[in-house]
Amino acid sequence: MISEDQSFSEFLEKIQDLEIGEIRKKAEGEERAARGRYSQIRSIRERRNSGWTDYADKIKDLVFFLNTGVKPATMGDDDFRLIYPLIKRLVDKGESNKSILKSFE
Repeated sequence: MISEDQSFSEFLEKIQDLEIGEIRKKAEGEERAARGRYSQIRSIRERRNSGWTDYADKIKDLVFFLNTGVKPATMGDDDFRLIYPLIKRLVDKGESNKSILKSFE
């Protein structure tokens, strides 16, 4: 697990220098790990307050955007702005098409 604190920004920071294929793999693994943590919590109240599903959903939205170039309807504007530096780096490295940056306008 990359972010034990469920910090989406920490996760993005730690994967920022990876290639796009490795980013996808890390993100998919992080989502699975977060959902696994959620399923280990027995109390319904603790599950609801744990934040693991919210964190997993943010990671899932990132993967969706990487795969489609379309902002997921479930992704908040703040989280969408957080992924801009990562996407910009991928474009600068030639791993993603420049047109994807239009999504941020």
